[in-house]
Amino acid sequence: MEKVRIYTAINAELEVSKCPCCGSEPIASVELNQGTMKSDKVINHEIICWVCGLNAPITAWEALANAIEKPIDICGD
Repeated sequence: MEKVRIYTAINAELEVSKCPCCGSEPIASVELNQGTMKSDKVINHEIICWVCGLNAPITAWEALANAIEKPIDICGD
C-alpha cells in the first residue's frame, strides 16, 4: 500500500498507509497525556479516513494496509 505523510496536533509527522478501503489520504486523531510542554506524551494515535469513515488504531490500520496490495474501493469510485 502506498504511504503518505500526515501531521498530528503536536506537530509530529507520521508515515501511514493510504486508506485500505478507498485509497484516500487519512487524518490522525491523537490522544495526549498532557503535562508541561516538554512532557506531553502521545498515548494513542487513531487513523481516520474522512472519505469512507474507516478508523482504527495505527497498528490495526497498518496491519490491514499491509495485508492488501491496493484499496478495496468500498466507495465505488
